[in-house]
Amino acid sequence: MTSGITNAQLQQIIEEVERMKKEEQSTLSREEVKQVLEELNLPADLVDEAIVRVNQRLDQDSYEKNLRRIYWIAGTIVLATIAAVFFGFQQRQAKMSQVTAAQDRLTLTQDDGSNLTVVNRQQSPEVVYRVTLAQAPVGDRLTLSCNWTDPTGVIVKQNRYETKQITTPVWNTYCRMPLGSGTTAGTWTVEMFLGDRPLESAQFQVQ
Repeated sequence: MTSGITNAQLQQIIEEVERMKKEEQSTLSREEVKQVLEELNLPADLVDEAIVRVNQRLDQDSYEKNLRRIYWIAGTIVLATIAAVFFGFQQRQAKMSQVTAAQDRLTLTQDDGSNLTVVNRQQSPEVVYRVTLAQAPVGDRLTLSCNWTDPTGVIVKQNRYETKQITTPVWNTYCRMPLGSGTTAGTWTVEMFLGDRPLESAQFQVQ
């Protein structure tokens, strides 16, 4: 029995097979392998070993190529996803930056259309800051907040909320602050924010 195929001979066989076939093959026929062995002046009784070892090498090469292809596809998908998320974030930020306050008013709980500048803490249980937004992003929700600052500069009340899904570019929203006998008299300030960005503010007197 002739000794087995060396690694150098195996490489020669593979190169000859690739030259003959001009494309990747997953299996080889006995006649094809015998022809390769004859061209390389190798014993014909090595045909069975050659078939096994060449197919193993081709299978390994095919696996590695497929694995590289899978990594490439997965990497492309990940990059595309990141790009889409970043693009969506940029679009949303652009929409948010366009939102402005078109009008603001201070009213009591029952809105009679007025804009209060003075509120009596003994007679009014609550004051409401009503803001009309312009260029609101239709289909989105907005995260809004209000700070109510007393005459000493202390934020006494904070409202944080998310709007309903916006259905029109002109959107009315509001925030509230309760009043009572313990409410400090003097000039108060209320300010509305979109995220961290100030939208509008107003001052009023509490008596």
